[in-house]
Amino acid sequence: MPKEMNFRPHMQLGCIIQLDQIYRIKISIFIADKLTVILLKNHLLVIVSILKEIIVIY
Repeated sequence: MPKEMNFRPHMQLGCIIQLDQIYRIKISIFIADKLTVILLKNHLLVIVSILKEIIVIY
């Protein structure tokens, strides 16, 4: 078996691993974005409710 034949599968595997890592990074960024949006919405709701209570008190 020539060396080139032995080398190619490793190259393909390397590319697949890199793609897999990029994919995972993209997924984690996407999830992080979603979580931040949810957290921001929750914070806004809390702030709005606090403001309403303050307005009602005064």
